[in-house]
Amino acid sequence: HPCLSFGQRLAISIMAATNSAPTIVFDLDGTLVDTAPDLVDTLNTILAREGLPPVPFERARSMIGGGARTLIERGLQAAGRPGIAAEVDRLYTDFVSHYGDHLADRSQPFPGAIAAIEQLAARGCRFAVCTNKFEWLSVRLLEALGIWNRERERHGQPTLAIGIGLNYGPAVVGDVGSKQGLSFTVI
Repeated sequence: HPCLSFGQRLAISIMAATNSAPTIVFDLDGTLVDTAPDLVDTLNTILAREGLPPVPFERARSMIGGGARTLIERGLQAAGRPGIAAEVDRLYTDFVSHYGDHLADRSQPFPGAIAAIEQLAARGCRFAVCTNKFEWLSVRLLEALGIWNRERERHGQPTLAIGIGLNYGPAVVGDVGSKQGLSFTVI
């Protein structure tokens, strides 16, 4: 219905597809939250410390995927300096440290994501995040953005769990958000 927000349409579509209140698993980076600005800023900070030029945002955004080590390797290649394993390991440590302090500077939930979570939570759904990001970074990001509230969890309201590399076969797959650049898997 055109009068409903994206979040409302997503919630209705998922509930209709599942006929119950399921646990919904969200991919974190690039699906639930646009983390590219902080990931690219961190990459460019690390490159600058090495005396290397920054990678333009759109080019660096396209390098994201496969984790921080892969991003560092791609950033070094873009700067014309292929990294050796020991160098990438050293830069990775610096990357994680810097990113941990700046992971919510410019990262934002995608439009409609919070509304969808609120609509689904009102129907009793529980949530999980599947990510290759360290759990402590994921929790810090979700708390900083107000997506995960430990106080609500203590009072028995729906919680958000973190899963690293979950490998469950989906019983129902909802791709109802693809037109908005979102892809949600309901299991």
